Amino acid sequence: MMPGCWGWYLTPIHIIIIFLPKINIKWKIIYCILFVMSIYDIGTRANLLRGIAALGCLFLLQIKKTSIINFLSKALSIMLLIGPIILLYLGITGTYNIFESGQNQKDQFYADTRTLLYEEVITSSINNNYIWTGRTFAHGYDSKFQEQFSNSVKKAERTSEVSACNIFTWAGGIGLGLYFLCFITSIYYSVFKSHNTYIKIIGVYLAFRWFMAFIEENNNIDPMNITIFIVMGLCLNPYLINQGNKTFLITIKKLTRS
Repeated sequence: MMPGCWGWYLTPIHIIIIFLPKINIKWKIIYCILFVMSIYDIGTRANLLRGIAALGCLFLLQIKKTSIINFLSKALSIMLLIGPIILLYLGITGTYNIFESGQNQKDQFYADTRTLLYEEVITSSINNNYIWTGRTFAHGYDSKFQEQFSNSVKKAERTSEVSACNIFTWAGGIGLGLYFLCFITSIYYSVFKSHNTYIKIIGVYLAFRWFMAFIEENNNIDPMNITIFIVMGLCLNPYLINQGNKTFLITIKKLTRS
């Protein structure tokens, strides 16, 4: 397996990294090694961004004042939820394309690999009239770019590396809206209703994963995607939401003591 793929399978480590200070020293060392492996290939930008987000949540937990954490978690989660929608609108209208910001043709790290993808996905939905209801899971979007790598004479129908584009292609605007609703509900209960700061920070991480859905998240049955639903489960679990900080820490230590 290429080093860039390690991060896809080690994504669950990012949840544990958020609680790193509360874990015993032996497991700290093991998790830190696995975390470094998950972001080892910095050329795989999505893995690096997910790792930075986990570290950001870890540092956010170090703030002592609960009122500051509450404010920051609410502000960050709202920004991460609506940010992609605003940027998508600006990109479609031609006002501003974030993928072209800082683009350097000589540096692959800053290369724009998403503008063409969004153009093809949106154009395909308009040409085939499936903007609202999607094309079902049996079909991908029409891609002239990918057609050149296909032996078929017909236009290639593929999935993309961008989760939001895949969901839009399969289930349309309605399906993408329902997917968005899953994130909103989970984040609402964790960030705005939870009684402990740890679940609030988990909600911020979940909001970041929604933001990443517009950049790069392959839709597969793998740890990277399963992590999203694990975090949703934590955010919606009334037993964890209603716990105080001390009780929640006891729960975490029980899970990591052996």
